Amino acid sequence: LAQALSGKKGKIVIDVSGLQKIDTAFLQALLSVIASCRLSGREYEVRGKSEAFELILECYGINL
Repeated sequence: LAQALSGKKGKIVIDVSGLQKIDTAFLQALLSVIASCRLSGREYEVRGKSEAFELILECYGINL
């Protein structure tokens, strides 16, 4: 993710469709990348939301 942020400008696509388990550290890193994109005006997309991903977002009350 750090490489994507520092690389060429363009949309960052994060595919989470294959995730079966997600920990808090991953979620924090993802939210940090999203915040960085928003601050810099860079486009991003979280694609293929898995059931595990939806559950952790619901658990923390996060709406992407």
